[in-house]
This record gives sequence, structure tokens and C-alpha cells, in this order.
Amino acid sequence: MRTHIVCGGLLILALVGWAVTGCEETTCGEGTVLREGECVPLQPANCSGPGVRFENGRCVPNYSEVCGPGTVRSEDGTQCVAVEPPLDPVADAGPDTPADIPEPDLDAQLEPDVVADVEEEEMVVWVPECDDELVAGETVCAWGQALNFVDLTPLPSDTGAYSLQVQIKDMIRAMTDPLDTLAEADIVADGRFIAPSFEVPDAPPRTLLLIVGEDEDETTQPAGPGEVWQRCISGLVQTSDTVTEHGNLITFGLPRALVTAWNTTLSPTVLEPSGFVLIRIVDVVGPGQYEPLEGATLSYLGDGSVTVRYFYDLGLTILKPSTATTTGPSGVALLIPGESTSATDMCTATKTDYMASSAVACGSNPYRASINYIYMLATD
Repeated sequence: MRTHIVCGGLLILALVGWAVTGCEETTCGEGTVLREGECVPLQPANCSGPGVRFENGRCVPNYSEVCGPGTVRSEDGTQCVAVEPPLDPVADAGPDTPADIPEPDLDAQLEPDVVADVEEEEMVVWVPECDDELVAGETVCAWGQALNFVDLTPLPSDTGAYSLQVQIKDMIRAMTDPLDTLAEADIVADGRFIAPSFEVPDAPPRTLLLIVGEDEDETTQPAGPGEVWQRCISGLVQTSDTVTEHGNLITFGLPRALVTAWNTTLSPTVLEPSGFVLIRIVDVVGPGQYEPLEGATLSYLGDGSVTVRYFYDLGLTILKPSTATTTGPSGVALLIPGESTSATDMCTATKTDYMASSAVACGSNPYRASINYIYMLATD
């Protein structure tokens, strides 16, 4: 449980052990965050604004904005603390202090042997480095972040027995040879990945698939869903004859344990052999801001037969009855392919007073979870 404090219109997250007084408290439940006076799902779009950022599946204060002179972020990242040893207060400092008074020389007020031990806090910033000799239309670089589809936290770099990676495949070639891979990018700290340079087959435009999963070696061929993390198709890249770098790509993984639990509920249906599709339907509440849309209906536009199921909860652990026709708080729909479905099938979504910005791909692929988003716009 997290407690959110509203002080003078600025949203601050009160983490455990950080006391704040003189504010009005609102308590939000697990998996939600306070935004504009309401508890909304905990997602990157809902952790924005002055002094707040999304990090490791939660909203945290952006101390680079809110920590003032003479303070730094604490080692555990939960608060601003004074530089040690603390400075002597300036007797007349206040609102009327002239603006041209220079900032105090912190080093001059510390003993020489103490200065040597004080290190400026370093902010680790991941800077993707593509190859310098990329050729438009021939070689490209791709980089981004891999997230857990359930709670949008970064994927781990490995699961103990298996390393996680993003495999980049040409869509057309992968249909005839699933093992054909253009590039493999290991998932590292904070879910980051980069393929600094790889060749694009034939002349652009080409559609590239991003597949998140365990390392495909001799013992883990793509004819299986994965051991700890479900293998997921969760990103598309369209190449061109002018673009050499495709960045800020977001891909998704899915815990296998969750899929196993769904199979128990859906028995005798087993999801893996035919593959399945997960689509999160979201409300576009502002530029770059999205919230899961409850009460929406997924519409299949293909010629085959499919089964659509919805979830009760944000954690996607409980499926609604088969008679349910609308999304729950997570906005997620599970599409199970039947006869005559295709890898190129499309879906859209409907809800009163909303319209979908566009139809999206919802084709299935054996042993894969295909993941996509549908963006809904309010019409009233």
C-alpha cells in the first residue's frame, strides 16, 4: 500500500519512513496511484509531471527536480538529505535574500580529510550506442526496453537457468523458417536491450518482429513457449530506405506461471500449441497518457472463429466467466484462436462514447503470446 500526499497541487509519493505533515492524505490500493484526485492504475502514463517519474514499477519522486541546493538523494532513493556534515544555517536567509548572493562553497566548509571522502552522487544514465557506420536501407540499429506485461516493471536480465533476450526477425522469412533471426539482443539491467547493427533483408520497407524470450539455443528451440518467461511477439518495426536507428522500442514478456494458471481455468483448452493474443485496451486521456479502459469489448475482424475472455483483476490472475463481454479494470482481453484464423488477423474495440484510433494486428503464432494495445478516444 502506498500513501499519496497532495500539497499545494504537487503530487508527491510518501514512501515508507518518509514523514510529511500539513497535507491532505488519500490512500490508494495496491497497483494504483493517485492522479488528479483519483486512484488510477499504476502505469508509466500515470507517473508523470513535476517531481515524479516511473521507475521499476512504481511512481517515485524525481529528486533531480525536487532536491534543493545543499541536499542530495539518499542512498535508498526515498528522500532528499542534507550534505554531510550539515551546513550552518544563514541567519538572514529567507524570501528577501538578494538573488546575487553566491551559493556557499560546500568544500570550503569541510575539513580537508572529509572532502576527500565526499563523492558527488552519480546518476546512471543508459546511453544506447549504435554502430557509427550504419547504411540506410542496408543496416539498422534497434534499442529499447522490455517490460513485464502484467505490471509494466522491467524484465530481469536472466532467470537463473536461461538468459532473456530480444530476437529480431523478418516477418516474411520467419513464416517459412521460424529459426531465421536477424539479430539477438541480450536484456540487461532495467530491461534495456540494443542490437547495435544488423542487416535488413532485401529492399525496404520490411516488417521486423521483436520477440522476447529465453535464449534460443540447442535446448530451447522456438517450438516451445519457454520455461520461466512465455515467448512473446510484442513489437513491430517498419524499415525504410532513410532510417538507420529505431529507438525507444517497448516490448513485453509474460510469466509462464500465469499462463499455466490460465490453462487450468480454461481446461481442456491449452493455450500454447496454437498461441494466443493479449490486447490491452486503453483510454487516451492526454498526449502520451493512457489508462486501462474498463467496460470495452474486443472485436475480431478476421474470418476464423475465436474465443475472447476478460479478466477481473489488474494482476490478470482471475478470468471472468465465459459469458462476460467487457474488459475489467486491467483493460486486457485474451483472444484464443480457433479454426481458420490467420497470423495477419486484425482486431478493434468498441465502447459507448469511444472510438478506436485504428485496428491492430491480433494474429496468433504457435507457442507465442502476441501482445498489442488498442487506443480508444472519447467522442463525447
